[in-house]
Order: sequence, then structure tokens, then C-alpha cells
Amino acid sequence: MKIAVRGGHNNSVTGTSQLLNEVKEDRKVKDAVIKYLKELDYQVLDVTSPDSCNTQGKDLAYGVNKATDFGAELFISIHFNNAYKTYDGALGTETIIYPNSKTAYPYAKRINDNLVKLGFKNRGVKNDSRGLYELNHTKCPACIIEVCFVEATTDVKLYKQLGVDKVAKAIAEGIVGHSIEDKKSQSSQIQKKSNNTPKKTYSVNYCLEWQKFYNEATSTKKPLILNGIYCKNTQNSLDSLLYYIKQSKKYKYCLEFQRFYNSVTQTRKPISEDGYWGKQTENAYFTMVKLIKGEY
Repeated sequence: MKIAVRGGHNNSVTGTSQLLNEVKEDRKVKDAVIKYLKELDYQVLDVTSPDSCNTQGKDLAYGVNKATDFGAELFISIHFNNAYKTYDGALGTETIIYPNSKTAYPYAKRINDNLVKLGFKNRGVKNDSRGLYELNHTKCPACIIEVCFVEATTDVKLYKQLGVDKVAKAIAEGIVGHSIEDKKSQSSQIQKKSNNTPKKTYSVNYCLEWQKFYNEATSTKKPLILNGIYCKNTQNSLDSLLYYIKQSKKYKYCLEFQRFYNSVTQTRKPISEDGYWGKQTENAYFTMVKLIKGEY
């Protein structure tokens, strides 16, 4: 999945600044969100405008045009909000979408819910009522995230207590739709499993076959190492390709997976090679995951 991520405004077209400076903070959050998405092997492009985009029109058009040229399937714009000169208390977080967008809403809802779980007051998912450029000119689902209010004392205190990484992780998890384990925890769990769980042996090295299939099917610029060893990168490849497989005929991957599964397992009950995601293909996918992990 191709995702365009942008930090709002720039140093020439400045955002708001009170207890927090919007441009400085949205860059930090944007960078951390991109880090998490890239660790999961999503194709991510930073479409934040440079300071040379010195008008509001140039600033906004830069991000949208870059996203369009990239072929983005999701556009995320990160901002911080402002309503008053000063405010003692909490004002909260909100995510804005094109009015009644059915494609953007699921992302916006998950992102907003995750930020609320961190402790921010819930302002909800809002339909754009101002004709915001980013939401009206992108060619894919788009979300504008207003993390919190820069003048609200409780918002700012919570944001600083949480730290940029936790806020960014909550946003990234909202985008991908599942929790993201940090590298240390993930490595520890894999190592523990490797040490304590006797590995099953098969006549076919399903992990190696998957690694070959993934590299060939995706033509990724960061191919998996063909070592037949289940590790974090192999799990990430399973997670990232599942999204495309579920899209059925919108992409080629569902049909390619069905063919791969029938070929590599030599099952007596082959699944239909029709390019559609259904219960049969779903069961086959999770069977393959267990085979790759040596759990089946």
C-alpha cells in the first residue's frame, strides 16, 4: 500500500504557535509515523512541503501533487490545532475527512480512537465544512489529524508526558489497523519462541517458499533474505501482503496467492483460483502462516 504523509505548513507558511509550535511538532510526529509504517514494509512518501513553498497555495498543492504523482492510496496530513490565545484545560483531538467519505472514515476513526485512548479529549471524526484543500484535491482517501491544541494546558501536558513516539505509534496503528510491537519486544518474543518451541520439520521449507513468492510477487526493492528462517521481516511481509490479498481482483495478489498455496502445499483439496478473497482463501492464508512458523 502506498501512503503519503505530510507535516502541515512550513517555516515560510507557518502554522500556529502557543505552548507548542505546530511546524516543529508535526515534523516530529510525521517522521515517527513514517518510521513505523516503513518498518512494516509499507511504501511511504514524505510529501511535506519545503520552505521554498512560500504561499499557502504552493504549500498545500505541493503535498497533494506529490501524493498524486506517487499514486498514493492514502493521504495523511498531521497538524496541531488552535482556537484561543490561552486555554486552561483540555480541548482534545480530532480527525477531519471529506464529507461522509466511506473510504477515509475507517482510517480516521481508528486514528482518532487511538489518540483518545492515550488520554486526549475526544472531539471525534469530523466532516470537512470549510472546503479544505487537501481533502478536496487528493485522489485517494485523506485524513487531516489535529493531534491536540497548542494552547490547551492539559493537552500540551499530556502530549509532552506521552512523547512523540507514543503519539506517532498510535497514529500508525490506526492507519494499519493493528498493534505494532516495538523492535525489542518483537525480537525478544521471536528469540523466546525459537529457544523454547520445538520446530516442526516438513518435506517443504514453507518459510523459504514464502520468501521466494513474496519477492517475486511484489518485486520489492527490499527483498526478503532467502534463508528459510521465520523472523520479523518475514512476519512483516505476511502482514503487508495480506492487505492486498484481501482486495481480491483489485490487485493481482489474491489470485497469485491462491496459485502459490495450491502449488506449494500440493493439497488434495485445492482452493479456487478465482482471484476472490473468501472463507476458503482466508483459511488457506492462515494455514500458510502456521506452516511458515512451524506451528501447523
